[in-house]
Amino acid sequence: MSFTDRQVWIETAVLHLENLLKYNTLIEINTPYQLTDLDHHWHISYNVLSKYSTQPVFILTDILSKNRKEIAEYRLVLDKDKRFIDEFFITY
Repeated sequence: MSFTDRQVWIETAVLHLENLLKYNTLIEINTPYQLTDLDHHWHISYNVLSKYSTQPVFILTDILSKNRKEIAEYRLVLDKDKRFIDEFFITY
């Protein structure tokens, strides 16, 4: 995966994360920091097999930290066309 491809995937994931935090009305996400206050460490796993898709999926993981302390983790599952499959927001 080229650097440019990686950036496009991460930009897509950031939009999903921002939308989750901005428009989520189903659950309360309990973190003492704003998204802009946190450091982001993105990892992309690709060609992952999932029971939710007949094709391999991409899992984008963002470890959110503040002052080197991990605060939360965001995982986004997309298909090869960057269509949403699922997402998880885990606070520590």
